[in-house]
Amino acid sequence: RLGVVAARAVAPDDGARRPPAGSLVDGVTVVAADGRGLRLEVVRPEGRGDVTAADWVRGVRPAAGERVG
Repeated sequence: RLGVVAARAVAPDDGARRPPAGSLVDGVTVVAADGRGLRLEVVRPEGRGDVTAADWVRGVRPAAGERVG
């Protein structure tokens, strides 16, 4: 599980194919059900303290399109 501590909304890339909701686009942006994105800033992995999303991605190395949640 992954908790979201801080995030910001980002506009969709209208020229891009949209992956399913909950999918990671670039490692730190999650696709929302309406096609917009949520850029993760700070996350809390289960059983751990807060870390920046960039540090979490470097440690976990999720694949593009991988679902989170």
